[in-house]
Amino acid sequence: MAAFAWALRSLRSRPGQGRTLKEMAEATQYSPSALSRVTDGRKLPDTDVVQKFVSAAGVTDTGPWVGLRYQAQACEQELRSQGPGGASAEFAAALISTCHAHGIATGELGTAQELAASWKVSQPEPVFAAEPQDAPRPELDQQGAPRPETERQRQDALGRRPRRSVWLAVGLVAVIVATAGLVKLVGGAGSSCGHVTETLRIASSTDKSRVLGDLAHDFGTRSSHGQCVGIVVDSIDSGIAMQALARGWDKSDGPRPDVWSPASRIWLPIARQRARGAALDHLPEEAGPSVVTSPLTIAMPEPMAKALGWPKKQIGWKDLASLAGQPHFWKDHGHPEWGTFKLGKTNPEYSTSGLNATIAAFYTKTGTSGELTPEDLQDADNRKRVQDIEKAAVHYGDTTLTFLANLRRADDGNQSTSYISAVTVEETAVIAYNKGYPCGSASKEHGCARQKPPKTKLVAFYPDDGTLYSDHPYIPLNGLRPAQQAIADDFRKYLAGDHAVSRFAGLGFRTDPAKATAQITRGNGALPDAAPPRLDTPSADVLDKLLVAWRQLRKPANVLILMDTSGSMDEGIDKKDRLPTERSKLDYVKAARGPLLDGFTDQDKVGLWSFANSHKVDQPLAPMGATTEAGRTHRDDLDTSVQHLKPQGATALNDVIDKAVEELRRHYDPDAINAVVVLTDGRNEPASTPPALEDLLSRIGDPDQPAVRVFTIAYSSSADQKPTAGADPSSATGKTTTPLEDIADRTHARDYDAHDPRTINKVLADVFSNF
Repeated sequence: MAAFAWALRSLRSRPGQGRTLKEMAEATQYSPSALSRVTDGRKLPDTDVVQKFVSAAGVTDTGPWVGLRYQAQACEQELRSQGPGGASAEFAAALISTCHAHGIATGELGTAQELAASWKVSQPEPVFAAEPQDAPRPELDQQGAPRPETERQRQDALGRRPRRSVWLAVGLVAVIVATAGLVKLVGGAGSSCGHVTETLRIASSTDKSRVLGDLAHDFGTRSSHGQCVGIVVDSIDSGIAMQALARGWDKSDGPRPDVWSPASRIWLPIARQRARGAALDHLPEEAGPSVVTSPLTIAMPEPMAKALGWPKKQIGWKDLASLAGQPHFWKDHGHPEWGTFKLGKTNPEYSTSGLNATIAAFYTKTGTSGELTPEDLQDADNRKRVQDIEKAAVHYGDTTLTFLANLRRADDGNQSTSYISAVTVEETAVIAYNKGYPCGSASKEHGCARQKPPKTKLVAFYPDDGTLYSDHPYIPLNGLRPAQQAIADDFRKYLAGDHAVSRFAGLGFRTDPAKATAQITRGNGALPDAAPPRLDTPSADVLDKLLVAWRQLRKPANVLILMDTSGSMDEGIDKKDRLPTERSKLDYVKAARGPLLDGFTDQDKVGLWSFANSHKVDQPLAPMGATTEAGRTHRDDLDTSVQHLKPQGATALNDVIDKAVEELRRHYDPDAINAVVVLTDGRNEPASTPPALEDLLSRIGDPDQPAVRVFTIAYSSSADQKPTAGADPSSATGKTTTPLEDIADRTHARDYDAHDPRTINKVLADVFSNF
């Protein structure tokens, strides 16, 4: 409680962004005295209070702070019942990570490991007395930084000390001395080597990037070969990183990594198979040791799983193909209210779980995936089985984040069985989901902050005909400088240490595939005694051909793209006025023709509408490979139409979405993924333009109409970030939502953030990975 109170107090008093209690009271409708008690450390505040407090302190996305509050509660319960363990380590790491994300210095607390260790000597108790109401703010210089305190100011501050302080053990004995706006740590030392002169950049798979980043922070800066080396961890989907490395990794792919840690070593041979020249030289031949591992499972909402005999009975990939191929499966099993059998499966071109599930599906005929050959990929029976599984997919996606986040939103509405029947995810994702991580991992992604556990658990089947493991290798790339290589090796050893292992184990990762860790329990939806046969991976050549085969067998798409061409799309990135030589926001979209056009097969039906005051049908729905009398393909015509888009007018956003969903329902394809993709940099303008948001949400989310998913892209900083009118800040997520988020949520799709137009290429690739 004390640590959480300290973080809230530090957030409120950030230099240059501080708020008085009076200002906070006006923004939150709570009294100054009530807000003072929020940061006295005596009691954990309610989630509604936390959400409003953090929002009043200037934070837009309050979700991470609400999640931190739940972690503080779990830590407190753990300390009282059994002493420090996984929850304490998780809370300490999340506290420091959240503070860093909001510009709060935490050097006085030490590392996450040191902070958690301190609670072994003394459980967290109240650190602060109630805040002095509107204590004087520090004076600021012309740059907005606090001026140095005078001796009189220091004495005044010391005179406001609370009666109690807490002794902490951080290697040496340390004491936190709390003042009105000052916290000092006496004793203890960091491992910093000073100013960073060299960086080691790690590209990590999304599911472990936050933990890896926290561990890199704990590791600190280190000296080597005359350099002070700092570690930076970037989160990037394994498949996207593979594609970037295979083509040589240019500036548009983001900062070039020095170490690559995908979710599976399977991606390295695919990258080497595709790479040429310098790109191939950059990739080592072997992936090296694993950091952690987790088996692929077939996960289901618990009521559905129990209807199939879980936990005593297991199902395999052959069973999954059979279930997916029965249109009335749930009705025949006494549950017509569950509808058709719906599968959540990620895109194997981007996602490890999707790739492993596709391999396993092809495996079912051959007997062992080590024997999979190019001929097996063309076998008619094998292709039929794989196609049956793909037909059950509700949509695809770049990560399991989309499916699990949507499942959690359905669960919040007591409709967990309405969204999906099963989803192919790693064991660790099942455990993390049930521990309150809505995206199945401790992720910094928008909307993924920890919440209370779901009402309906997700539980794991371990395929009895074998499965593959995500083994998370640590791959230093070729060409590292001596200092980078040395620190890369040291950090790899650090990741094998007890502290790192316990951090990963807290989210259900394994270090030994055959041994269950403490979080792998039936209570967390896993089965610690399950030991499915481990399947071998095919050769690089077969893997590459398997992805080609998947594109031929995957569920087709029926997609209408809505492109905002209002006047604001003619603006520059950072300002309304731009030089003639500068790109407009619309220019960046036009340049992203790769993901816009290449993500679809020739059989996919795609249409294009542009909209401002009203909409225009630039290209009707048609197969991408269809040809005109002039010999041009529909893909060519779409490209031409995009390049000729011109910005002008307002933004009739609600109307165009309403009409687009109606259009797709008229041309609904029951065997395809039916979806609308809307890219906009604004909001419904004028605001009175019908339909009203509630009317729109009611129509597009009508359960009695064919399901059309609406994927939204908030483009540039001018996109609507104003909370939906009447939104409930005390909802399960503890945060308000925007209209674009509500639209995606109501249709079981996903909203995407492209506030920096320079990221639109990647964002579009993520969006179109759903098809």
